[in-house]
Amino acid sequence: MRRRYFLDIMNKKAIYLVGNYMVSKDAMPFKIKPFLQKTFPRIRFIPFDPTEDFPEDPRPIFIDTAINLVSPRLFTSIREFEPFLTHGLSVHNFDFYTELALREKLASGDQYAIIGVPPDGDLNEIAQNVVKLLASLI
Repeated sequence: MRRRYFLDIMNKKAIYLVGNYMVSKDAMPFKIKPFLQKTFPRIRFIPFDPTEDFPEDPRPIFIDTAINLVSPRLFTSIREFEPFLTHGLSVHNFDFYTELALREKLASGDQYAIIGVPPDGDLNEIAQNVVKLLASLI
């Protein structure tokens, strides 16, 4: 029975939460996690530290706080951030942005999706918008 439970957990799709739950401006992915888990019970929402190894998932999906966003937005390339950089938008976790930029420069062929979420706002509204974006990806 325990083995079956372990296999069921390991076979679930993973969504990687980037940020720090102890830092208010970087905690939104963790604040909406309970809502996402309830909506997507067959998905694992895993804390991800960008200073560790990049996930081996062939198409990882990340949820990260992006400063100056007012609503969740989907990014599938580091180039999609460039138009916003002049307007002050930056991924809160610089290590993560740097890792993605380096992978793109090396032409690693990695495909990924980042759902950027604002650092603050109405939790239900943000979570509902993330649900819509996740539903379009999975």
